[in-house]
Amino acid sequence: MSEHFRAYVSVHVILQRADEILFHLRENTGFMDDHWALVSGHIEGGESARAAAVREALEEAGIVIQPADLELVHVTHSLNRREYIAFWMRCRTWTGEICNREPHRCGGLAFYPRDDLPTPIIPFVKSTLDVIDEGKIYSEIGF
Repeated sequence: MSEHFRAYVSVHVILQRADEILFHLRENTGFMDDHWALVSGHIEGGESARAAAVREALEEAGIVIQPADLELVHVTHSLNRREYIAFWMRCRTWTGEICNREPHRCGGLAFYPRDDLPTPIIPFVKSTLDVIDEGKIYSEIGF
């Protein structure tokens, strides 16, 4: 009997104020370094997607999010180096001052207008933000 398939699971947090989104510049991670991305990370065992989003926002940007302030806006199923299921959550309310809590992995944090995103940006982040704008709740990448 074969083992059941297991995917990696992650969460991406769209921290939005007015028409701007918070991005961070990846450094020393081994994946898409020197590219802009959203606050994100893997979901840990026994952790809900909302709890992971709250944890990642605190770990990476130093802010506190209430789980009820997270809105699930998209789910992706992607196949590239690994197979991932990713939850994309928008948050417009938080407490604390945004700061770079991971300077060893992040070259900086900055808000960018939705219609003028930073470059270079991780391609799947850009394409997923585009399908979210179209109102799509689910997409597949790499199949």
